[in-house]
Amino acid sequence: MEHAASGAPRLDPAALPETQEAIVHRDDMLPLSFLELGIEAARSVARLRVPSHQGGQPRMVMQAPEIHLGTGWLLTPTLLMTNHHVVNARKEGEAPSADDDLRLQGAACGVQFGFDAEGMEGVTVLAAGLEAWDPGLDYAVLRVPDTGRPALRRAAAPVAPAAGVHVAVNILQHPEGAAKKLGIRNNLVTASTATDLRYFTDTKAGSSGSPVMTDAWEVVALHRGATYAENVNFQGKTVAYVNVGTHLSAILQDLRARYPELAGEIG
Repeated sequence: MEHAASGAPRLDPAALPETQEAIVHRDDMLPLSFLELGIEAARSVARLRVPSHQGGQPRMVMQAPEIHLGTGWLLTPTLLMTNHHVVNARKEGEAPSADDDLRLQGAACGVQFGFDAEGMEGVTVLAAGLEAWDPGLDYAVLRVPDTGRPALRRAAAPVAPAAGVHVAVNILQHPEGAAKKLGIRNNLVTASTATDLRYFTDTKAGSSGSPVMTDAWEVVALHRGATYAENVNFQGKTVAYVNVGTHLSAILQDLRARYPELAGEIG
């Protein structure tokens, strides 16, 4: 229609000369330090194995302990953050753990750092105890031995999408309990509320408790799952679900209000 209305001749794209370079959509290039800092941040992310307990006793499946998988990351060198539902160690639809069982599960949690490829053992430590938790914000803080790994850097403020601005978030995770992976391709933020951050970054079961990080490798949220979405489009298609995490700022605010001594330790 444009050609018919203007009378301009129709061009043959195959006959056009090749140019030296072009930004195809938007400039997605990042500095090389993005990779270096990401590898450093990955050292502080661990696979979690939480043994389920009932009435103070381990729950068994086929004569073996029932184990629930998740991901965690270092809030300080000796405090590890994950989801409450990871430490809760219950299947979907089950009643939540009693507080005493929850504490037992936290104290029996295996924390495996350095499981970066299949066949790599890394370093596994046992959590020393459950220090704080909240089911609503879906976080839990475990005490762990100091392995010499640094805490992940925390963003100074929450992130949110804005008109014409694309915000990317990256997730270091142990999907399905497998070796560490990086969710990075479909990684744009789609929405933000007072407590929740929503994004397209890929995750799977076992990714719960992962750090949601900016391109500067600063934690902005704690990944916890997926939620149903309406009127959300991505790459030209309507999507039914988006992934969701709890803003780290909301978690830290709750810690300051309910666990002031621990919040002082975190800083």
